[in-house]
Amino acid sequence: MNTQQVQTVVDMNYNAGVEQTNHNQQLIAFWTHTIDIYAVLAENDHTMLPTAAMENEINQETYRNTGTNTHRSFMGAVREGYKRALELLPDGVVQAVERYAKRRVGHIDDFTLEEDFIFGSANPFSEEEEFSV
Repeated sequence: MNTQQVQTVVDMNYNAGVEQTNHNQQLIAFWTHTIDIYAVLAENDHTMLPTAAMENEINQETYRNTGTNTHRSFMGAVREGYKRALELLPDGVVQAVERYAKRRVGHIDDFTLEEDFIFGSANPFSEEEEFSV
């Protein structure tokens, strides 16, 4: 007679997520959550994120610290910072995060993604900048 061993899986709580995960797992969780936040915005065509940057309310200290001096240049630095932060992730983590990001935003139309502040490659301010002095 064969007996099957049944392994009981106990649902982890918040503290288990803090205490029973390693650094790489925590990084993957953080980036998964962060990508989800920005993907939801892109899915809803909210590429103009309602932040201090979009309201042109960034303080001078932040401009100084980021090497920027307008909300547009700040958002350009944000996009590049996102890319650099991914590049600095440990091996194994970066691959998992990049796979997740591709899957998560893969269904969003190309135009929306191209103009998105985080995932995009185009200048979302290009039309406005054509007319600025």
